[in-house]
Amino acid sequence: MLLNAQKHEVDLLKKHGSINEDEHTEIRDELNIRINNLDYIDLTWESYDDLSTIHLVCPSFPSLQGDLKKRVNENKKSVKFAKGETIFSKGQEAKGIYIIVKGLVDELFDSGWSHTHSRGGEIGYHSILCAENASHDSYVSRSTLTAQTAGEYFFLDTNTIKELCDSNKDYNRRIYQISL
Repeated sequence: MLLNAQKHEVDLLKKHGSINEDEHTEIRDELNIRINNLDYIDLTWESYDDLSTIHLVCPSFPSLQGDLKKRVNENKKSVKFAKGETIFSKGQEAKGIYIIVKGLVDELFDSGWSHTHSRGGEIGYHSILCAENASHDSYVSRSTLTAQTAGEYFFLDTNTIKELCDSNKDYNRRIYQISL
């Protein structure tokens, strides 16, 4: 969690002009490597009736209560991808978001810009929230995500994410910030 917090601080330093793009990339890449090399507790969603598993990996995920918590638990999935496997491609239907439990992924955009995500990373919000997808019942991926290492992920479908956004305004605001 501390290394993920450091990544956030590095992002803020770049945003405020304290460090340049090259410094930002170098520091984030180093933090991603360190995060990926940490030992982790091999927890599975099936072992828990609540969302405690996801909070160990992604503490910023909202705490849920009642019916919403039950529906999210019913809709969550644990998935694995091999090194080099494409998780989703630009132009394909965006079916939901992935939260990285273990592994590194590279997200590539049309502009040629790429971003490496590691444990705790939440990927896929921008495809659900982007302007051209906002008024549709289905969504199109705006990037390509490839596993750099074999990895394990939590998956939540778009309907579950929309329900979370509608019921939790803080979460809604946070994922809009993530997707920018």
